[in-house]
Amino acid sequence: ENAVNVNTALINAYARCQRMDKALQMFAQCQRMDSVLINTMMTAYLHQQRSEDAAQALLVYDTHHAYHDIVSHILAIKACAACHQLERGRSIHAQLRQSDPPERRQYQNLQCALIQFYAHFK
Repeated sequence: ENAVNVNTALINAYARCQRMDKALQMFAQCQRMDSVLINTMMTAYLHQQRSEDAAQALLVYDTHHAYHDIVSHILAIKACAACHQLERGRSIHAQLRQSDPPERRQYQNLQCALIQFYAHFK
């Protein structure tokens, strides 16, 4: 568990220093995954604010589906908006409607992300 926390901190630090090459290298070397690590990598891609990086965030989302939590879904919806994938975002939204509702605070974050997502395509 400590190794995952250290890796998460390093990936976050590399991404903030605009060293996505190092962040990706660190991520690829991780032996253990969890939702926080996956979300950190997705966030790192999204902070680059380029559509090709948002697409990479979606690739991380797809590859590590066993570790999804509500934050992963929110990040994926944001990535769909950033790389103009309306149908993909709708598909994620549909999956979320069929799952158990998240806790209240996370539900509000999800609602905000969905509003921003659909507004992006109007």
